[in-house]
Amino acid sequence: RDITYVPIERRVSKEIAEKIKQLGIDGVGLEETQSRSYPFGTMAANVLGFLSYADIWPRGQYGLEEFYNEELAGSQNSFLANSTANVGDSLVLTIDYNIQRESEKVLGALTEKFKIKDGTVIVMDPESGAILTMASRPTFNPNEYSKVDDLGVFKNRATQNNYEPGSGFKIFTMAVGLEKKVITPGTIYHDEGRVEVGDVTIKNYDAKAHGYQTMTQVLEKSLNTGAVFVMSQLNKKDFLNYLKDFGFDYKTKVDLVGEAKG
Repeated sequence: RDITYVPIERRVSKEIAEKIKQLGIDGVGLEETQSRSYPFGTMAANVLGFLSYADIWPRGQYGLEEFYNEELAGSQNSFLANSTANVGDSLVLTIDYNIQRESEKVLGALTEKFKIKDGTVIVMDPESGAILTMASRPTFNPNEYSKVDDLGVFKNRATQNNYEPGSGFKIFTMAVGLEKKVITPGTIYHDEGRVEVGDVTIKNYDAKAHGYQTMTQVLEKSLNTGAVFVMSQLNKKDFLNYLKDFGFDYKTKVDLVGEAKG
C-alpha cells in the first residue's frame, strides 16, 4: 500500500532539528507537535503514570494514563490530520492538591526517617468516596520516566499491593459480632494482656493487661485480645461470608490499571 507519511523519530532536540534543516534532504521534514508535561514533577506520579514515546505513537503507561489511554489519545488519524490539535479528552481528578502535597511531604519524611522500603497514604472523603490523596513511595518523575531503572517504582502501591489492615480490621470483626448478636457494646471480657491462638501468642500493643473491659473499650483502646474474644464467639464460615459482603474478597474496580484483589 502507498505510505505518504512515516514518522522516523519523535521529540528530537532543537539542536538535532536544526541539523536536519541544514541537510535539506528531500522528503524529510520537521513538524511541531504537542507532548505531555507534568508540571508538578513527582506529585501523584504513581496515580498518573506517564505518556511513553518509546513507540512511534505515544502510549499511556501505568496509572490513569494507561487506563484512559484511548480517551486521552484520540486517534492516529486525527494526529496525522493535525498534529497540534487537542484530539483527546481531558480528565478532572478528585485529588486535592494541598492534601496530596502535604501527604507526600509527610510520607517522604517518614520513609527517610525509618528507612522503610515503601509506603502509601490514602485520604478519602467518607461521604462521597472521592479519593483526595493517593501517595506512594518510592516514586518517580514522569517527565523523566526513561531514567528509571527499576520498573517496580512505577507501581501504585495503594492499589497494586496487598495490605494488612491491622487494627482497622477490629471494626469489621466487631460489626460482625454485633450483627450476629454474639456480643453487645456492653459485653464484658477479661483482658489478661495476651491470648494463645494455636501456637501463636497474641498480645496487646502496649503489652499490658487491662482487666475487665467492654466491647466499646476494646475499640477505644484497640485491644487485640478483645478482637480475639469476639472472633472466638463467631463461626468461621459466617465470619468469612460477612467479610465478603464487606467487599474484602473483591476488587473495587477503581479506574487504575493492575488493581490487586483484597
